Amino acid sequence: MNIVGLLFLGFSMAGVVDQLDGEIVAVELQAKDGHYHQAKLPIWVFPCAVEEGLKFSINFEPDTTIVRCTK
Repeated sequence: MNIVGLLFLGFSMAGVVDQLDGEIVAVELQAKDGHYHQAKLPIWVFPCAVEEGLKFSINFEPDTTIVRCTK
């Protein structure tokens, strides 16, 4: 499936915060197929207090992206 198909169907990824560096957060994201990806995100995308080890999910839909913090 190509990226255009994913954008129209929507998908989600689980993540965990690895490091905080000022306003930038280094994270590991796990795709549905089990592969891990490293990324850097701005701290303002998180709707909760950010600390190392925080677990979260990102849901991508055609018109929006939602970040949810988990316990």
